[in-house]
Amino acid sequence: FVLHFKQVNMVVTEHDPGPIAKALKLVAQELPCPKKYCDIELNSEIPFRAGLGSSAAFAVALIKTLLAWHEIQWNAEQINQLAYQVEAIFHGTPSGIDNTVATYGGLCLVADPHKYPMPSYVACTLALPKFIAGFLLPLAEPIGIVVIQTNKDRETKKLVDHVRSLYNTNPALYEPILAEMGTFASKGYEFLVNQNYRAFGDMLNQNHTLLQRLEVSCPELDQAHKDALAAGAWGAKLTGAGGGGCLIAFCPGHESELIQELSRKGWSCFMASIGKKLTNTP
Repeated sequence: FVLHFKQVNMVVTEHDPGPIAKALKLVAQELPCPKKYCDIELNSEIPFRAGLGSSAAFAVALIKTLLAWHEIQWNAEQINQLAYQVEAIFHGTPSGIDNTVATYGGLCLVADPHKYPMPSYVACTLALPKFIAGFLLPLAEPIGIVVIQTNKDRETKKLVDHVRSLYNTNPALYEPILAEMGTFASKGYEFLVNQNYRAFGDMLNQNHTLLQRLEVSCPELDQAHKDALAAGAWGAKLTGAGGGGCLIAFCPGHESELIQELSRKGWSCFMASIGKKLTNTP
């Protein structure tokens, strides 16, 4: 199998070194594919190495493409399990949320059930290797999120390892930070459901501050955060593992103006919409 990355002018085979080749080889081995040779062309609308789940999207797209080519029927759970193995090549110990959302779509809450019980409003759950995924009902109205790119590459695995090292060195200091952030996802969903957008924006800012204390922010992300608030955002935070990548900003109903103002300051931005109703959840 040969993989062509058009945007970055890269060609990878399953025999090359590096994580992309390992991922390609794993998928080729795990799928019951009688045809062993083909050229695969990848065109991505998601920036690479930016904390936006591009590796999970790549894994799911690759698996579904080869299944379709071989006319093999897999259910979503099988696809998700193999995509998680691909994520482990890229990130070491992934949570499983990126591959799950890429496989099923929709809004998803992932948590350690021993620490954070699933809220009553979760529509259904799915067991992941380490956590539980809870699929959430769609929002009454989808909302826009402005994604600001720092164009600074980062490696998720290194940043996750760094946070783990900090925690192991001083758990008394970092456990409260992680525990507080562990409540934000369910609170954020409730804020969005109730259209309490100011509280949601405030929580984004609070989350960014805590991530700074975990040493996963960087000057570029902090400047983007400052510029986003100055341009009218109600809240913003880094996304993904940090260390570069992207910042997400929230300014309901004024996304175009926010993008225009940030573009004047030299930032590259685009808008994503979340909360749409999908039908392919478990």
